[in-house]
Amino acid sequence: MTNIGGEVQPSAPVSRKPAGRDREIPIEVRTSFWIWVVGALLNVVPIIAMLKNWRARINEIRFDSPTLTPAEAEEQAWMTIWISVSFYVLIALLFIVCATRMRAGRRWARILLPILAFLNIAPVVLSVASPMGWLGTAAGVTATVLMFVTPANAYFRAQRRT
Repeated sequence: MTNIGGEVQPSAPVSRKPAGRDREIPIEVRTSFWIWVVGALLNVVPIIAMLKNWRARINEIRFDSPTLTPAEAEEQAWMTIWISVSFYVLIALLFIVCATRMRAGRRWARILLPILAFLNIAPVVLSVASPMGWLGTAAGVTATVLMFVTPANAYFRAQRRT
């Protein structure tokens, strides 16, 4: 209650919704967005291992192709590392762009993200994967489920009308 000019006025209700543009986005969609972003960043972790073990990669190439000179083996190793790094970074950027568009209510991104997650999950399920691979799989499944629960469905339907 506030006192204005001797009259007692009721106070405005306190909103528990986030400020800014996120206030109308359901928590399920916001949580899904952050899971996708963190998952995309975790997808880049293999880059660190590749860069850390570049000498082992050179030795593998020299073992597989004994006719290569040390300089050629090193060049081939760096080429495969940079191609892999580029691939991982592009995939991470694709996930982040789709997650951003999904949070904005774009249905195409909502459909594309589970497809990308499936393509990313398939190698993990088909082989013995590292704990990081299984963590990424669990994150992709969780984020997908959150995009299709009732509040998220209502949000995407409302975005279609605007």
